[in-house]
Parts: sequence; structure tokens; C-alpha cells
Amino acid sequence: MESYAYRQKPSETSEPASQLRFAASHPKPMPEIKLNVTTADLARLNDEANAAGIPRAHLIRQRALGGGGVAGLTTAAYHALVADACAFMRGDLNRRHVETLVAYVIAHSHPSQATAGDQSAA
Repeated sequence: MESYAYRQKPSETSEPASQLRFAASHPKPMPEIKLNVTTADLARLNDEANAAGIPRAHLIRQRALGGGGVAGLTTAAYHALVADACAFMRGDLNRRHVETLVAYVIAHSHPSQATAGDQSAA
């Protein structure tokens, strides 16, 4: 598998205005972290950043620091969703079955999370 160490430069973003807005909100230089990704992963990150209108570095920073979980849910929010679904079912399904269904629906409704599986062990 071919991988690349890549450092995004301000001139390499298709959204320079968004880069400038982000830089203005973070005036101090930040330490650099290098990330090796495949060409396909780099292309996907570029597409997602362009679709969101933010620099790729900002997208990666959001994901690294956001604690995202499946479909943007934290572990606590995921379990609260499962508890709500259990209450909705009024005991017709036990929690294990409800949690399996919730995890399945989340994983299959968010293609980027399809490989993440469920968080039942979390």
C-alpha cells in the first residue's frame, strides 16, 4: 500500500477564504502532526473538505479532536438513543436487540461509518 506524508499548504486548498477565516481564529502557529494516508484516502478527505467548505486540515482536526463516534454521536449520546428506543419499544425487545438494531441502522445510513460496526462494547 502506497502512503504519503502530506502537509497542506495554504496555496493547496480550493477554499482559500475558509483557510484565512480559520487562520484568523487561530493566530498562534500550531504544532505539526504528520499523517500518512493512501492516495484514495487523500482524495476522499479532499472531497469531504470541499463539500463542507473547509480546509482539509480543519476537517482532520475536527475528526481527531471531536470524539465523534458513530455518525457524530458520542458514546453517551449513542447509549441515550438506545435507551430511548428501548422505552419506545415498551419492553417488546430487550436492550441487546434494540442496541443491535440501532447500531445496524446507524452503520448502514452513514456509509463512511459502515466499517465502524456497532458500539455495543463501548
